Amino acid sequence: MGLQSKSFKDDPKLEACLVSDPAHIFRGAAGDHVRKIQDALIKTDGASIDRNELDRKFYGNSTAQAILNFKTNQKRLIRNYKGEFDDIVGVKTIRALDLELAGVTNPTQKDLALLDKTLAEDIVRAALRTVNELGRDLATLQAGTSLNLGTPRWEALQKHFHLLPQVSSSLGRAVTQADLDFIKENYQGVLQVFLNSSLTFRNGPPVSDAAPARGSFADQKIFFGTAFKDFDTPDAKAIGPNSRAAMLVHEAIHLTDNRSGEPNIHISEFDPLYDKMSADEAIHNSSGYATFAWHVKRGFDQPRFGGGAAMGQ
Repeated sequence: MGLQSKSFKDDPKLEACLVSDPAHIFRGAAGDHVRKIQDALIKTDGASIDRNELDRKFYGNSTAQAILNFKTNQKRLIRNYKGEFDDIVGVKTIRALDLELAGVTNPTQKDLALLDKTLAEDIVRAALRTVNELGRDLATLQAGTSLNLGTPRWEALQKHFHLLPQVSSSLGRAVTQADLDFIKENYQGVLQVFLNSSLTFRNGPPVSDAAPARGSFADQKIFFGTAFKDFDTPDAKAIGPNSRAAMLVHEAIHLTDNRSGEPNIHISEFDPLYDKMSADEAIHNSSGYATFAWHVKRGFDQPRFGGGAAMGQ
């Protein structure tokens, strides 16, 4: 979904900001797109911006402060991927400004999911790169060449999919290229779900209070309930962008893998049973895909993000 407001729509730099991290807008930028942001801040938040910056269409100190004020307003609380406030115009900020300019003053759960989609896509692409690297490692091992197996990618593969380099156990087994191809196909399917988010993301029908979102293989939709919110709400603690991005990956797997909803497979990454699944079960577990993606993106596993974290588990 592109930008909707009349003043932002079809501006190449603002549209790029919506979908590309390198296109984020920082202090020092100048041009018509900066003036549009300044005008939006004045209109939506009553911002006070120096006349000199307005005349020059320049992203200076007062514009940066206006962005920070916009983000820290209690009705928005727009944090970056670290959970911190900054004065950068990125995906979530440009979307929030655009929605308010378009008259969408109370974004729905679907709107929030669309804001989080870029971060979710980022961790999925990190996972895909890692799966490709694991494939190259596996070919090296099969050729009889020694390899350092203490890397985050091998740790993540063993931890979340219970697949091991060459040995097997009661819970894990040796990984094959077919396993990696299957994991890769599921992640590619997730990106396709995100690409079609205008069709696959839906508000309701309501899900249980304990479930912020629900992916349906039969409907090929992700339904977002009232608990899919931002930080520190009374009914859902600590739902921030990292956990919501993990939830998007988790629920999208339910649209790509029809076994992912089976009771013995649909195990939370916060459940002790998560570590006791067999490899043949874990490879279908939607929680594993979200947690593997965050693991390889950061290089470490804990703390984990997801629905369990969101509900204080």
